[in-house]
Amino acid sequence: MRQQLKLWLSINACFSGISGLTMIFFSDALQKIFGFTHPVVFPVVGLSLLLFSASLLYVTRYQLDNPGKIMTISLMDGLWVLGSLVIIIFQLFDLTRTGYFLMLITAIFVGLFGMMQYRCLIAHRKLPRARSV
Repeated sequence: MRQQLKLWLSINACFSGISGLTMIFFSDALQKIFGFTHPVVFPVVGLSLLLFSASLLYVTRYQLDNPGKIMTISLMDGLWVLGSLVIIIFQLFDLTRTGYFLMLITAIFVGLFGMMQYRCLIAHRKLPRARSV
């Protein structure tokens, strides 16, 4: 399970890093695709994703046995999904259909990463299982 946890964290780090770089270097194109005209949003989110990616790589290498860190990462992934769903469901920011669709696809991947990291953590017995009622 340790190797699977390391794999999912690494995949999450790569996805976050690539997404961050895309947002930084292709901000103008993304603004057109999303129908979003605030020029600093994509670069700021991109930089945040690069920092998140770096922290994932650090945890993967040096703190894999720290259940609190893994749980925090999974929680952050869950919050990303929740925020994305709120934006999509309530059609916030008047984005294009393509923008909402890309946001949904990203949320599905991020949700998968968070869920698999959490499952690996549970299987590794670093976090107590929920009791059945």
